[in-house]
Amino acid sequence: MAKPVPENIQTLLSMFKFDIDDDCINEDLTCTICKNLLHDAYQSTCDCKYCRKCIVSYINDGNEYCPGGKEECCEDLLVLDERVFPNTFLNKKVLKVRVRCPNEFCQFTSTLTQMEDHLRVCSLQPMECPYT
Repeated sequence: MAKPVPENIQTLLSMFKFDIDDDCINEDLTCTICKNLLHDAYQSTCDCKYCRKCIVSYINDGNEYCPGGKEECCEDLLVLDERVFPNTFLNKKVLKVRVRCPNEFCQFTSTLTQMEDHLRVCSLQPMECPYT
């Protein structure tokens, strides 16, 4: 049976939890809510960043102000597509972040763009060494 292969990077990010291989990753690429690498980046007028799924859930749960904790976070109500909007520049930066393969038995590291190709051939399963 063939394993599912993600159709795009955003699907890849939603399917797997990646260990980031960049020591210099900054807060601009992490979600204010889940603290993980951004998945479908959104940004608010207070300059906080979120995964689309995180901020939509947060707003739908009745929260009106950004959870970022900065003074500016309490000034404007969170409104999708007005004060919270997609950030394609950050999405492009996320694609360049180096990550490790989610298979604990694989040592491959690459950018997310290259990881998509790697996961087409990686078994994502423990493998016996053919030399033992």
